[in-house]
Amino acid sequence: MRVIFVPSFPFTFTPPGGGRMQVLKTKEYLEKLGIEVKFWNPEKNYVLDKDGDIFHIFSSDWSLAQLAMLIKKLGYPYVVSTIFWEPNWFKVIAHKVLSQIPLTQTNWRKRLLKEANLLLPNSNFEAKHISEIFNIPLEKFWIVPNAVDSDFIGLDPDRFWETYIPELPKNERFILSVAIIEPRKNTLSLIKAACKIGAPLLLIGSESSLHQQYVQQVKDEIEKAKKKIFIKHIPGIYDRTMLANAFSSAWVHALVSFIDTPGISTLEAGLNGANLVVSRLPPVLEYVGDYSWSVDPHDIESIARGLEKALNSPRNFKNAKDHIKNNFTWEIAAKKTLEGYRKVLES
Repeated sequence: MRVIFVPSFPFTFTPPGGGRMQVLKTKEYLEKLGIEVKFWNPEKNYVLDKDGDIFHIFSSDWSLAQLAMLIKKLGYPYVVSTIFWEPNWFKVIAHKVLSQIPLTQTNWRKRLLKEANLLLPNSNFEAKHISEIFNIPLEKFWIVPNAVDSDFIGLDPDRFWETYIPELPKNERFILSVAIIEPRKNTLSLIKAACKIGAPLLLIGSESSLHQQYVQQVKDEIEKAKKKIFIKHIPGIYDRTMLANAFSSAWVHALVSFIDTPGISTLEAGLNGANLVVSRLPPVLEYVGDYSWSVDPHDIESIARGLEKALNSPRNFKNAKDHIKNNFTWEIAAKKTLEGYRKVLES
């Protein structure tokens, strides 16, 4: 079987993150299953060079709809990793209305989804959400979970500690949050909640170039927080071995986003035994609801209570480690993806 991957257009220019990792890891693990995977090449003539059996689009962005229609016209089937969730009820209504009006961006998104041979959301919640908004039958969905490398385990936490946080007393319990600094990740509320309970906080993640005002607010809040707690921001750790060591060092990993599904860093942290504090959001709870402390991301008191309970419990107290290892690895995700391709090609 040969598969052509079509990532969202900014893919080449995006920093390491969940969306980029999903594409690259899906490719890596499909290839381990013997599948030939190539990236869409705009210079290639797919009419003459039939070197793909199926196209896989990694986004439900409206801008990919015309390309999807062309793929269909050329006689290829395509599937879509939907990566879509709209939590704002007003925007949900707007999507429903605008999807009926030809040539709107939302109508193009609907065409992209409805014309697909199969849709690959990463949760049952996402499937039902898209089905309701765009009037697509649930039979057209095939769940492929977010995932982690099963061997992504930090074996040398002391090395991370000595390299990045030597100022923090060794073995002191601290909160880690690996996420881009942007409004959606709710970094400001996390800092304020950590201050409220006086807990050390380490932030690892790049700064969003699209939200410079928010990034500056975070920097100002960090300076204020330093008077109360140990707090540090590391723009990014791109050495995966060292990042695994960071997860294995942390007592708690917190991702209190306003939107998440549930975030690959949450899964990576849980796999390394960190206690998880997550937002009380349907897709997140579907993954780790019973294996984490869930909080209201709009309520700093709620976040603070969750952090405090997680810090005061033994590491891996809710056994997220085994749950993640048994259900959310790239091996499992690749096999589910391949099953989806076969459903399409055998139908």
